[in-house]
Amino acid sequence: MAPRKTTRPPTTENPYETQRALQIAENQALLLALDLKSTTASSTDTSPTRPKPSSPRKPRTRTAREPTRQSSRLRKIPAPFIAHDSDREDAGKGPRKRRKFGTADDDDEEEEEEDEFWRRKPRVNGRVFGAIKGVKVGSWWSKRDECGARGVHPPTVAGIFGSSSAGCYSVAVSAGYPEDIDYGDQFTYTGSGGRELKKKNLRTAPQSSDQRLERGNLALWMSAQTAKPVRVIRGYKAALGPREGYRYDGLYKVVKAYEAVNSNGRYKVWKFDFERVKGQEPVDYEEKERWVQRRRERLEREEREREEREEREEREEREEAEASEASKGTETPSES
Repeated sequence: MAPRKTTRPPTTENPYETQRALQIAENQALLLALDLKSTTASSTDTSPTRPKPSSPRKPRTRTAREPTRQSSRLRKIPAPFIAHDSDREDAGKGPRKRRKFGTADDDDEEEEEEDEFWRRKPRVNGRVFGAIKGVKVGSWWSKRDECGARGVHPPTVAGIFGSSSAGCYSVAVSAGYPEDIDYGDQFTYTGSGGRELKKKNLRTAPQSSDQRLERGNLALWMSAQTAKPVRVIRGYKAALGPREGYRYDGLYKVVKAYEAVNSNGRYKVWKFDFERVKGQEPVDYEEKERWVQRRRERLEREEREREEREEREEREEREEAEASEASKGTETPSES
């Protein structure tokens, strides 16, 4: 009698799940045989671990460093007089805005390094009356930023630097008004104001209103009352200034402050008469005029030499042309 065939009931299990369960069972049996199940269980322990306590960080201390000079031009500059940051005029007002410089060639890079040096160095406090320590009469700077860094005249645009309650610390003579008169040891300085500069962000403009006795004008008026000395620098635009840059001409006093009418007779301006304090080193006011005279003479000499050279060349060309015509005239009869 043939054996009866047994038929399995139909199952609904997934073949993949069945194969996976068999493979897991075989792996567990292999781990038990190799005695590795305990180590595997301990290695896969995911119980939360207690974090280690973090030690508090020490605050970073920054030490002020002297500015380093990198270019050959900066090495030629004398060592500046250094003051504390607390003496800076703009201390506590945040970082200064930096200008953008081009890097077309090496000269531009050296100028950028030099300007960066003057911006980074500690600025000397200029809110003092009288001379600045370490700055001699006749000191010269190529830019007003450098002059301001030494505390002689900190503003980069304004011509008057002072306090309306204490007086004026310094002024810059740059021939900004046609009413200004300059004789060197004495000069007449026109006050500020009465010009519309904010609309188009201008540095100078025609007079459009009366000047008032406020701000810089009031500071100069106070100096006339107190007779406190005022530092004076002259720029290259001044008639008696240097041929370029800015020069420190020493201490002056405001001997008179008065209101007058400007050159066109339409608006009122404030004028201040200055006199140089005696006993200081003399200033060479004629340096620029001598340089202009030498330059004029050199240009005139070069012009004369050019005209003489052109006349000589024309004469030589004319003589060559006459000689060639004469040679042609002598060759014609021999050929005939």
